[in-house]
Amino acid sequence: MKPSFPAKILLFGEYSILAGSDACAFPLNQFSGRLGFPEPTRVNSKDAIDSNYGLQKFLNYLREPQQHDEAARILDFERLAADVSAGLIFQSDIPRNYGTGSSGALTASIYSSYQKNRLTNPDAIRSELAFIESAFHSKSSGIDPLVSYLGKAVFIRKGKVSTSDISLEDLRKNLHIELIDSGIPGKTKFGVTNFLSDYLNDAVKNELFSNRYIPLVNEITQSIEQGNFDQLFEKILHISECQLQLFPNLFTPEIATEARSGLDSGRYAIKLCGSGGGGFYLKISL
Repeated sequence: MKPSFPAKILLFGEYSILAGSDACAFPLNQFSGRLGFPEPTRVNSKDAIDSNYGLQKFLNYLREPQQHDEAARILDFERLAADVSAGLIFQSDIPRNYGTGSSGALTASIYSSYQKNRLTNPDAIRSELAFIESAFHSKSSGIDPLVSYLGKAVFIRKGKVSTSDISLEDLRKNLHIELIDSGIPGKTKFGVTNFLSDYLNDAVKNELFSNRYIPLVNEITQSIEQGNFDQLFEKILHISECQLQLFPNLFTPEIATEARSGLDSGRYAIKLCGSGGGGFYLKISL
């Protein structure tokens, strides 16, 4: 039986990490996934067939000329291909397209089982995981699969990766953090693509993103890593406000209304959990 890998929460750093900001992410142990082979009675089930087909598409993508050399350097293609042909699937209870890293856990699973070289440097591991996860998204920071692969909190500060034994449960001693289900799946690739277009072409969003949002993300990430919770909630309220202005299309109408209510009352903040556009959102209060 291959090992299991947890889901994740990118607590702070949505989209800004693609522009070089700090970020922090935590394992979400209530969901997990592992590679394996279906039980004989489920070989022909729709879930098994769909999962195996997805792995075949992933393999074909990495075999394309643009990706092949780098992919072959990182992964044992022959062994992976043999297992996919034999019916390999990803067994997971992580909601797909919900912002909790289903593709990150899958990437971590593939990397763990088929990597050619066992690296120890988190930055090097992140780079290889980001390359692999690009098969699922137009661009990957590598954070989601790194959190799943290491099973630890990950902090990105000034472009450098560090791990921490701080858990989500530790944070919940100071902040009430809960998942809100929007009831519809998100579209990560759509969100990332449109963000990159907006960021490059909208001067107003660019200014807010660069001069307000990124500094807030950096301050909050540093405070959490240092265990400093003074004025943290107030900054999180500002993050919610910035996200509603920067990414209005990534909040469902119902979630946007609830987020505005939280800001008006000052009682709670609602922010993206992953790429947005649906899936889970995070509700944070004292």
